Amino acid sequence: MAGRGTVPGETVKHRVRYSFGMIASLYGLLVLRMLYVQGVQGDRLKAEAEDNRKHTVTLAAHRGSILDRNLRPLAQSRYTGAVGFDPLTLVTESGDPRKAAMFEKRLKRTAEVGARLLSSTPEEMRRVLLTERDHYRTELAIRQATHPGETQTPTLTRADRKGLNRFVILRENVSLEVAQRVRAAGLMSIGVQDDTTRSYPNGRDVAQIVGLNPGGGDKSLNGLERSQAKWLDGIPGKAVSEMDKTGRPLPDTRHVLKQAREGYDVVTTLDADIQHLVCQEAAEVYRKYSPAGVSIIVVEPQTGDILAMSGMPDYDPETFLNDPVYRNESVKSGVLNASCLTHLFEPGSTMKAITIAAALDQKVISPERYFNCPGVITVDKRALRCDKHGGTGVHGSLNFEGILRQSCNIGSAKIGMEMGATRLYKGFENFGLFDKLDVQMPMFPRGRKIMFRPSDPREIMRQGRIARVAFGHSIGVTPLHVAMAYAALANGGKLMQPRLVAAVRDMDGKLLKTNAPKMLRQAVSAETAAIVERGLRAVVTSGTGKIAAVPGYTIAGKTGTAKLYKSNEFVGSFAGFLPASPDVKPRVVIYVMVDRPKGSYYGSDVAAPAFQHIAAQLARHLHMAEDDPQSVQYKTAIEKRKLQARGLAH
Repeated sequence: MAGRGTVPGETVKHRVRYSFGMIASLYGLLVLRMLYVQGVQGDRLKAEAEDNRKHTVTLAAHRGSILDRNLRPLAQSRYTGAVGFDPLTLVTESGDPRKAAMFEKRLKRTAEVGARLLSSTPEEMRRVLLTERDHYRTELAIRQATHPGETQTPTLTRADRKGLNRFVILRENVSLEVAQRVRAAGLMSIGVQDDTTRSYPNGRDVAQIVGLNPGGGDKSLNGLERSQAKWLDGIPGKAVSEMDKTGRPLPDTRHVLKQAREGYDVVTTLDADIQHLVCQEAAEVYRKYSPAGVSIIVVEPQTGDILAMSGMPDYDPETFLNDPVYRNESVKSGVLNASCLTHLFEPGSTMKAITIAAALDQKVISPERYFNCPGVITVDKRALRCDKHGGTGVHGSLNFEGILRQSCNIGSAKIGMEMGATRLYKGFENFGLFDKLDVQMPMFPRGRKIMFRPSDPREIMRQGRIARVAFGHSIGVTPLHVAMAYAALANGGKLMQPRLVAAVRDMDGKLLKTNAPKMLRQAVSAETAAIVERGLRAVVTSGTGKIAAVPGYTIAGKTGTAKLYKSNEFVGSFAGFLPASPDVKPRVVIYVMVDRPKGSYYGSDVAAPAFQHIAAQLARHLHMAEDDPQSVQYKTAIEKRKLQARGLAH
């Protein structure tokens, strides 16, 4: 019999068996759960865990440079990294004295070394680190209070990363050398954010050609930056790193999946020195005559290479990128576009050389043929007058050379009318005046047979219009069209494709693509080109282009003065090349166009002097051998100008 207060043996055994059964059941359920989690859900959970730890990092591609023909940078990417720190890594809640001492030791080293690298003081560095840490800790506490019980949840982590500043900048625009030294120092919490800024060493000299790339993911706005983006941009890469619960990278877990492909360099045909010279001259003409615009082009006739190309008004790229007001004004005014490629105008008397070349080549006239200029003729009931630089005058009987020398409208008109519309337009087409010129810029310039569309389509074939076209009116061309036409005359009649982009190469200098000089067609025969060149030399020796003469060199060129349809508005221009002696290959063609200047407007007054200044300096820069060492043409032109000033010569 059991004693009082004791539990019967059978009851104890029953309770033990019951407890054991419950424990065994729970253990069995736990085992089943583990088998289910590991066996059935194991792969999925493992993948989710790894995915939560992984963070994909974009590896930026370095944008390629735009270079001149001598591989000097016209546009390049400059390293502008930022040094900063992650305040979360400074947040420590541990009450362990040993850990606190270790933290203080690391913080002291970080402040001392960081201050030395960033030109600060340890005290200031320590103050910034701890102040920003405390600020972050306060903000984090507020954020956690809005997510009670979710301190380590993905929701809070994402909100934390988006809402709180995890990179407090200590110094911006540091050099690559400083960034590398900061990385190598291994300082607590401090790291580097890489970035680049596009810089333009030549400033406004090449702004309209090179264009702008604001950076920061923005697209290029204009110029080669835009048209050559497929080469310059490069292709970003990507890497994967594993993060801890605070978002810090875990050591030795970064895996590069795809290396970034760096952008390629674009090599242009521009010469930075010549470009600067031309821009200075364009700015001087713009200052002196206050025109609507100035365009100057320098071309190498044998290759079609554009050595320089300047348009006024222009803009400053650095101010454009940093001043919103200046940016808006520049966009509205259209100064971002290269006027040498986009401005359509009536070229005037520079076209007389092209008309004569086409007529000679087609055997419509001969070099010995004379045409009478009575001063005024009537064609289609409209009077065509011959301007004599200051008044209407009679030129009398002139051959092709005299027509060029005196810039005779009537002589040129008579030649054009004798050619007829078909042959005249064909001659202009041979010189590429109506071509769409591909210079690998965002806009391809194209000439027009009809500057202003007439109400009657038959107008294009009428004699009155043909007469005007023959001396450079009623058609629309760009400055580049005129420059390339004169380059063909200087190149024995061979018309070359204008070339602005010469090659594309990688960062190691290996050529990936070359654009070789390309001949488009034989505009006129070499014999015809030589004959017309003789007439263009006469223009400078004793005609309207005397002021363009350069000591030591022979110049061939032609003035142009086109009257616009508004009262007292003109376009003055000069196209020429040097050296221009027989059997000497010209080195450069220079074209100067001044749109609607104030005051003087004749090409001989506003454009020829600029040609002369540029030609004289180019002769020295390119080390041209003198083809007129006695300066015969120059001295003759000077004497003719003196006689003209005294009223004794025309």
